[in-house]
Amino acid sequence: MNESPRPRFDADLIEKYGGEGPRYTSYPTAVQFSDTFSAEQWKDALDDSNRLPIPADLSLYVHVPFCSSPCFYCGCNRVITRSKTAAQEFLVHLEKELDLAAPHFDRDRKVRQVHLGGGTPTFLETAQIGQLMRLLRSRFSFAADAEIGLEVDPRSVTPADIRELKGIGFNRISIGIQDLDPEVQKAVNRIHDAALVASIIGAARAVRSWQAPGRDPRCRVRRPDPTEHEPAGRGTTPHRQNLEPRLWIEPRRKRWSRKSARSFPTLASS
Repeated sequence: MNESPRPRFDADLIEKYGGEGPRYTSYPTAVQFSDTFSAEQWKDALDDSNRLPIPADLSLYVHVPFCSSPCFYCGCNRVITRSKTAAQEFLVHLEKELDLAAPHFDRDRKVRQVHLGGGTPTFLETAQIGQLMRLLRSRFSFAADAEIGLEVDPRSVTPADIRELKGIGFNRISIGIQDLDPEVQKAVNRIHDAALVASIIGAARAVRSWQAPGRDPRCRVRRPDPTEHEPAGRGTTPHRQNLEPRLWIEPRRKRWSRKSARSFPTLASS
């Protein structure tokens, strides 16, 4: 009988890549932030970016940290609250931060991308999201074909909200659905029924043209592996059969890299 091949371990490779790293490919990564980088150095870096031979266009990220309830798998920076005033207080502080940061960017540098993440961006009411976007547009010059996206918790929006978001100017949407199996939802404390999910996806489809103007409208479809997402011994549920694979349709976009990220100074608020 042939013996199974023994695994080979490269000690140098393990030492090189075996340490802790960031959870996401954001830039700068969380581990690169420290108190040794002062506010004055930050301002100088922003001012210096305007003096490049061809100053780069901008990408803005706004972190909305609030969630009404915790998802047990999540490690993001978040504040669990159901306060009715937290969102408006957040916008007040965001406006102050924008007033500090925006003057350091030349107005002829176009905003090409905006993304609202969290937390739960749709913790804010749609009117407040509209207010947020007005704060950004009044301080930066937006490209006509800017990609403007946000993350949506289907439990915190209605089909009418989806239509309003489109009217505000959003052309990219990410709907957060971890699983449609009730047992998995209970285990991760993120419970929503398939009918709710279907209504939000249906509203997004009805609005149509979520990709930014001028961008490649083609999509790539990733079919989920049932063995990866379903509990052992369970088949794909009827609800999933009705919704897949379009739940996983993602607009084709340029691959993000550390090099390209350096070209987009990021404004974050937490």
